[in-house]
Amino acid sequence: SVLPAWQVFSAPDHYLALHTALEVFSITVSAMVFGLGWSLRRTPQSGPFVWLGIIFLAVGLSDFLHVLSYAGMPVFITPSGAEKAINFWLVARSFAVLGLLVLPFLGCTRWSVTRLRLSLLAVLAAVTLMAWVILFQPHALPQTFVPGQGITALKIRIEYVLAAAYAVAALLLFARGVRDGVRALTWLAAAAWTMALAELYFTL
Repeated sequence: SVLPAWQVFSAPDHYLALHTALEVFSITVSAMVFGLGWSLRRTPQSGPFVWLGIIFLAVGLSDFLHVLSYAGMPVFITPSGAEKAINFWLVARSFAVLGLLVLPFLGCTRWSVTRLRLSLLAVLAAVTLMAWVILFQPHALPQTFVPGQGITALKIRIEYVLAAAYAVAALLLFARGVRDGVRALTWLAAAAWTMALAELYFTL
């Protein structure tokens, strides 16, 4: 209330192009994480990289569905809208925080071919199931957005839970990175902490 209100976009539709551009960048980064992790699958100590790669494939796919579902976009199987986009957004963020929470507990070993294939299929199946529910069974989901009112209390609580989970992931990654002397994990801890702060914004 100290600073005057400042409106960047005069209408919500004017934000659509920027939103799409930013999400395309995000999806590209997720695809790069998957590509790097998968390309390292035959190297020793590749388990954590493979795990992160497979999880971020799910993040990228979910974010792609989020972009296609955003209000103002053409019909994607079902009409686009705020709640549809929010649901895909929450799925993507949940995959990401799951990946970061599990990562500190993974051993640095090479995964077998069977484990690789099963993990990839399980993640793809999870994305498919989430997409099917959001697209064809939206009535089975609790409301996250009410037209004319905005986001619901449930959506806000979910964002707080995600923020807390990212913060926990940051602490776990930092502790593992310091313990094992792995600088990459401390960088991931910083990324997780940044995501925690970002989730707080989405409570608004």
